[in-house]
Amino acid sequence: MKTLTLTMLVAISLIFEHPGSAQNKGTNPIQKNASDNQSHANASVTPVVAANASENDQKQGANVATQDEEYRVTAKGPVTVNSHKDPWDKALVVLTGLLVIVGGFQIWFLWNTVNATRDNAKAAESQARSSESAARAAEMNATAARANADALINMERGWLLLNGVAPKMLMKFANLGRETIQ
Repeated sequence: MKTLTLTMLVAISLIFEHPGSAQNKGTNPIQKNASDNQSHANASVTPVVAANASENDQKQGANVATQDEEYRVTAKGPVTVNSHKDPWDKALVVLTGLLVIVGGFQIWFLWNTVNATRDNAKAAESQARSSESAARAAEMNATAARANADALINMERGWLLLNGVAPKMLMKFANLGRETIQ
């Protein structure tokens, strides 16, 4: 995962221009227009004089041009503005879109995880109830098995019973079980 991330960052840095790097030293149209406007402005500087200025004020044109005065300017037609997006802006938009998509998938997976956890909790609760009832049934079966084993032992055991005592001290014994008494 770290290698993949590093590879993607290196690829992006090699593909796109870096602001201020040697790749980006050429002039774009906006910079060229700005430098052209500056060179034209320096070539022909004319003083700005107010329309209601007297001749004495007009002779001092350089002084008047340096003062701040406001004039209304009207443009005849639409003004075109060139905006240039560099590849970094496009990469930012694309990567932001990818991040939004990944975030959406993450929300979807987390929601499914919450639902699965809720279902597992319900199943565990149901299993605990059935285990409790199975434990009670096992306890009852153990009690019944113990009674059955006692009955089997009693049935197989040899029993020695004294039938009666006579005045002469004669005793009779009888074996009632399946085993012989020794």
